[in-house]
Amino acid sequence: MRDNQIKQVALLSANDVNVRKEYRLNGAAHWYQYDQNTRDLNNKRQVEVFIEFDNKGGDLGQPLPKGIVRVYKEDREGRPLFIGEDRIDHTPKNETVRLKLGKAFDITGNWKRIDYASLGRRSLEQEIAIELKNAKKIPAIVKVIEPIPGDWKMIKENFPHQKTEANTAVWNIKVPAESSKELKYRVRSTW
Repeated sequence: MRDNQIKQVALLSANDVNVRKEYRLNGAAHWYQYDQNTRDLNNKRQVEVFIEFDNKGGDLGQPLPKGIVRVYKEDREGRPLFIGEDRIDHTPKNETVRLKLGKAFDITGNWKRIDYASLGRRSLEQEIAIELKNAKKIPAIVKVIEPIPGDWKMIKENFPHQKTEANTAVWNIKVPAESSKELKYRVRSTW
């Protein structure tokens, strides 16, 4: 090594790790509170890609130090292909590790407010349409997460939601390969 040269050395590596992949489209709470100009809301939202795995068994099952985790996948010729990285905190064995790898380029979401009715000074009803497009050659499940502030009630929807927290509605939408699906819902909120 030359003077002042830095060499990066892998602390550990693991092959054939069983991972769970998640495509996630996140909304924003302020979309549900004010009579905003809808031109600001009608645009494409990027879908984020997450993976998670359990730190146990195989090449894992040991404490993981705080730092950057890089993820590779074999290409068709068996060569490693870099697919993303994320920073983790110190993680004990037998815990779940969750990594945000970046944005999907072949799955998109278009959020649009299609109806709006003020029900008073601090209450409104809105109808939302989210078009999810999948350009992949395989189906994908997209988790749509909408943080709806205050007291809210789902009036109607074309896919069932889960209320995972007091202010969060979540839908898991299966989007066929090279196709699209539209999530439509009407929600009443008071804050």
